Amino acid sequence: HASLGLIRQNQRDYAGAERSLARAIELNASYTMAYVWRGLGVWVADRIDVDIDWFRWITCVAFAMIAASKVFRRMWRPALKKLGVTAFATVQALGDGAEWIWNSVQGTLTGCIETLDVFHANQRVSQCAQAVFGDGTAEAKTAFERGRGLLLSDGWAGVCVWVAELLSVEDEALRERRRPATEKLLAYFAPHKERLAYRDLLSKGRA
Repeated sequence: HASLGLIRQNQRDYAGAERSLARAIELNASYTMAYVWRGLGVWVADRIDVDIDWFRWITCVAFAMIAASKVFRRMWRPALKKLGVTAFATVQALGDGAEWIWNSVQGTLTGCIETLDVFHANQRVSQCAQAVFGDGTAEAKTAFERGRGLLLSDGWAGVCVWVAELLSVEDEALRERRRPATEKLLAYFAPHKERLAYRDLLSKGRA
């Protein structure tokens, strides 16, 4: 992780790229007892239209601290301003399902693009598929690919379609055995209905 001193040192480089680059933020959290490790990774990307690589990474800066979220998030705006970011509507915030992340984002980076990061989203789809069809089975793999495709193309609506498909079995006992896994999936995604616009984001060169 780069220190804030490094951010200051490279401030001119980041500010000089401001006009032509898209900005993104990735938030990750690893919980540790009463206080948590709060990591904020910041990167600036410029889209290039090639089949094997959507992005050319220009620079990557990260900082972290062990603190309560209300303390950690106070650093975000000053640090981003030092990077040359002045309009938060150009910022994309990526995070997992942790409530503290989105509370912090909404209170600190008002107006930014909020996205549930696709890694954790796909992880939840995979867990549901394996709970329904069994760990490591061919059926679970097929179900995961179907669920992932619907998630990426249609977001929340796609998740609902996939759940409906999983529950559309005639055997009532089988349907009820599947229901806990599908309800757990819906409970995870429900607070993030507006953070699942992957198809639109990818069409614009965003993650």
